[in-house]
Amino acid sequence: MHTMSINTRKLQLSAAVMLLLAGCGGGSNGSSEPLATNTPAAANTTTTVNSTAAAQPAPSQPATTVSQPSTQPVAQPAAPTAPRTDASHNSAQVTPTQPAAQHPASAISATGITGAVLATMLDQRSIDVGDDEHAAHAYPATLEGRILDGAAAPVVQSVQIRSTPYAGEGQRPGAGGSYTPATGSYTYTTFNGTKVSDGTNPHFEVNSIGMDLEVTNTEHAVTLATHLVALDENGGNYLEGPTYTGAGASIGKSDSIHFGSVVAEWKNGAHNVQLLVNRVADDQAALCWNYHLPDTNRLYCNKWTVPHGWKEGQPLVKAGHYLVEVRDGNTTYWHTRKQGQ
Repeated sequence: MHTMSINTRKLQLSAAVMLLLAGCGGGSNGSSEPLATNTPAAANTTTTVNSTAAAQPAPSQPATTVSQPSTQPVAQPAAPTAPRTDASHNSAQVTPTQPAAQHPASAISATGITGAVLATMLDQRSIDVGDDEHAAHAYPATLEGRILDGAAAPVVQSVQIRSTPYAGEGQRPGAGGSYTPATGSYTYTTFNGTKVSDGTNPHFEVNSIGMDLEVTNTEHAVTLATHLVALDENGGNYLEGPTYTGAGASIGKSDSIHFGSVVAEWKNGAHNVQLLVNRVADDQAALCWNYHLPDTNRLYCNKWTVPHGWKEGQPLVKAGHYLVEVRDGNTTYWHTRKQGQ
């Protein structure tokens, strides 16, 4: 368990965010990989390592993969079915004279990702020194990701960081090292939906969400704690926000996680936070947080490209992020800019 004091955590996070958002000048011009707008309907099966039947999340793509976030109760998914592990469905198969070769699971496939990819999605920062200064910004957009000029909604920024540094950074996360996997326990932190500049309606409401989750990364598995802290109050200290509890999850590095399935869920009364993974493209997946908080119903997703031949311990390629929010019956989409926008 991470034991850093609250004051130290606040200073460290503040310094990290300032460094990461400031950048070094240079970087790409707001590059982003394709948006998750052509994702097939979410599978009814849950991740093979999570037996809890959590509520079906809000949209698992910035389109219509599943229902949009809502203040109304969300429908439960169909009962999960355990994956078949026997060969009884192929009665004509001849028993080999030698054991069949065991092939490692593909890091990403048409149906999901491995636990090793999930572990990297969690412990890799969404923005680094040298990135474009607007890389953390998301702009009001259409369902398909086209940026809207003159929109009523504001520009917002979002980041995910971890409490432990990369190699070469000493004790200053964000100081310019190179990605290395987290070892042992660390704190996963995200700030998302923080207003950067007003749209045409300066009174357009949007809440900044701050969240902390303890994660443990070992050689064989990544484990999510049974509780997290989340607050959707502008100007509030998220570390003093309400605690959400659940069963947590322990995912083996070679386990398969199906796209659209709920990896873990944490609850506090009528409110909840869900973690899920969505398909974006053949080589891309999105790590998504589905928030049903007291004043905010939001889906926040960071997209990652899994390079060909990727192996555990290597970084993924950042591909931007998007948010979907329902407020007073209206749905707002934000996307990072694609190159050329």
